Amino acid sequence: MGAMVSWDLLRRYRQLDIAGLATVDMVPRLLNGPDWSYGLREGEDHHVFDRHLKLMRSDWPAFTDMFMSRIFSGDDGEAKAGLLARAKKVALENDPESMARIWTEMVEQDFNKELPRLDLPALVISGRHSRLYSTPATQWAAGCMPQAKSVEFSRSGHAPSLEEPDEFNRVLSAFVDSIQTSNRAQSVQKPVETGSKSS
Repeated sequence: MGAMVSWDLLRRYRQLDIAGLATVDMVPRLLNGPDWSYGLREGEDHHVFDRHLKLMRSDWPAFTDMFMSRIFSGDDGEAKAGLLARAKKVALENDPESMARIWTEMVEQDFNKELPRLDLPALVISGRHSRLYSTPATQWAAGCMPQAKSVEFSRSGHAPSLEEPDEFNRVLSAFVDSIQTSNRAQSVQKPVETGSKSS
């Protein structure tokens, strides 16, 4: 969701001075259709979405179990089991109707035409074992942005920041440092304006 919020912000306010953008395991359009196959990995379309939306409103715990089981990769047994239990506990505290409205809003979004306009340093992060989006889908999103580079986390699913936190922090910090270095270099290269002297 964070990626879509950022994309929408930049679409609405193009004058914002944003130094760079990092997104994690997200694609510009969620649902699949005749003209788009890079949405949710299970091939979900509007029919599947309608079923899931009804489940969200009628049995939030059941939906939470179904959806949260797709967040993490399947390896690292006990460690991932602990993450999943904590994630489910947090998810269950959410209001089902509010989550249904957020999910509906996300499904209605399509940023395919917007990504090529995002001409700023971008880091597109994905998990090799993501059960939500495929690697070709996130790489496609990265390829749309003029200054984007993609990084895939080899032991992660949808949540590399939780599954490989040390490596995630290292990669993100390196991205931030590269932006700061580039900004300093551009600042040095700018000519100093001097006023003209009259005799």
